Parts: sequence; C-alpha cells; structure tokens
Amino acid sequence: MQHSPRAARRVAGLLGAVALGLAIASPALASDDTNITVTGASLTITSVTASDFGGVTLDGLVKTDTAAVSDFTVTDARGTGAGWHVNAGATQFAIWDSTLNSGAGDYVIGGHTLPLSALSMEHVSVAKHDVTSSAVPSITAGAYTIDSVADGSGFVSVASAAADGTGMGSYDFSAADTSITLTVTVPASTYKTGVNETYRSDVTVDVISGP
Repeated sequence: MQHSPRAARRVAGLLGAVALGLAIASPALASDDTNITVTGASLTITSVTASDFGGVTLDGLVKTDTAAVSDFTVTDARGTGAGWHVNAGATQFAIWDSTLNSGAGDYVIGGHTLPLSALSMEHVSVAKHDVTSSAVPSITAGAYTIDSVADGSGFVSVASAAADGTGMGSYDFSAADTSITLTVTVPASTYKTGVNETYRSDVTVDVISGP
C-alpha cells in the first residue's frame, strides 16, 4: 500500500517536531566549583577567679573552710586536633601583709605557713559549650590536692583531650552545685594571723597544649 505525498509530509513534520522538542528539553548543563579556606585560631581559657575563705577561729581542733572557684570555658579553635589538658595548682599558704610594698601588699619573708597539701579543689564536670562533633575531654577523678609544692609548680591534671580530634570546640567546666569548691584544712597548731595579715595562696587554673 502506498502513502500519499501529503501523508508522507505529515509524518516528516511530526518527526521534526519531536526532534525539536527533545532538543529543547535537554539543554547542555553548565557547572563550576566553589572553595573555602579554614584558618585556625588559638587554644584559650576564660578568666578563673577564686573567692576568699570565710575564716576560722582556733579551738584546739582541726578546722576546714571553703571558698569558690568560678566556672570556666576552654576553647580549642586551632583546628589541629592536637589535644590539650587543664592543670590546677596553688602555692603554699603563707602570711600576706596588706601594708607591705607601699600598701600593695606582699608575703612576709620568713612568715608562718600552713602545711603543704592543705588545699583541695573538688571534682569538676565538663559539657560541650556549643554543637560540635568532637568528643568531650576526659575528667581526672577528684578532689584534687593542688598545693603539694610550695612554689605552686605541683600542678594536677584536671582534664585531658586526646590528640585524636577530641576537645575541638568549646567546653564548659563547672561543679555539680553553683561553683567549684576549694577546701582548706587548718591544723590546730596553726599560728594566728596578725593585724592586716592573712594566709594567702595563689591559685592557677590553665590550659596546656597536648594531652
């Protein structure tokens, strides 16, 4: 059976329209890349403050007193995953006279002291400050005796972030209650303080690079 020239032209026109439709429906795709540079910053700790003790009255028995250390935050923004650890330490309690050094105060040379290892800091806890996929650093079991060396160099490791990407980001350190507690033990044989005098210890909490 033969088709008429008109029918042949109609079929050819339909095929052309289909081909044109396919060409319109499948345009060539254009693509490009985009990049971002990430720069590391620092390993830091917020300021840590310690309050004064309330004071004790000698009565022939061992006495204890408490003070507070502020919560603090450690931020590892280096982007290296090298790890870090938090140290706590304190100098031996010694007599401080507020009238020395032109009223700025100073330690009394040859003055009385409290025994070493008289000061302890309670166990701390840690939590992520913000969303991060990095693991939380491990906590050393407390309480921590932080004045075992007279010059304050007997630091105790309070927390440690391993060099495997742990601790990248910001982490809050606190206690179970409202603040981290310091406890000082005052023996019955302690000498009393004079006018303008106290027993003083310099407390340091710091973050150090490396687990």
